[in-house]
Amino acid sequence: MDCPCIKKREFDIVISNRGCEYLVLEDQSVWVQDFGYEKPETFEVTIKIDSRNIEKKVTLKTNGKNILTSKDLFDSTDLECLPDDVYCISTVSCGYELTINKANLCGVKSKLNELIYKYAETMNADQRKIIFDLKLLIQSIEVNAEQDNITTARRLFKDVKDKLKAYHCDNC
Repeated sequence: MDCPCIKKREFDIVISNRGCEYLVLEDQSVWVQDFGYEKPETFEVTIKIDSRNIEKKVTLKTNGKNILTSKDLFDSTDLECLPDDVYCISTVSCGYELTINKANLCGVKSKLNELIYKYAETMNADQRKIIFDLKLLIQSIEVNAEQDNITTARRLFKDVKDKLKAYHCDNC
């Protein structure tokens, strides 16, 4: 009997966005390819967003991109932007629960891009420093989420949101 099995410590889902309404997940896990094992076409993962008390089981293809929306994750009737947050992705493989954390930061990255656009013509040293610091903060959120430093990732996320508010009008 062929059995699907992810190698221990080799569970990996790469996330990206196609606009902030679409979350793209791509399985980059290392599947056992020995005799008796077979990489499946699909497998089930659970996506949790603890700060929003959300937990959803979804089926992912192992070869190709999987596109999820607010309809898939939150059962919304209309297509909405997915929230910036730390997403916990887990699965069970060969009796082991495998878990990874990924930061979905489409909204703050979009605001950073707006700021880069705004400063494009004038880009002085202070403006470059602001952009560099924000990019570093965003990268730090992603790294801390992946390293399971969720408290640090959330604190840094709050910091980057607060700093971006100083440069954007969210309620215009």
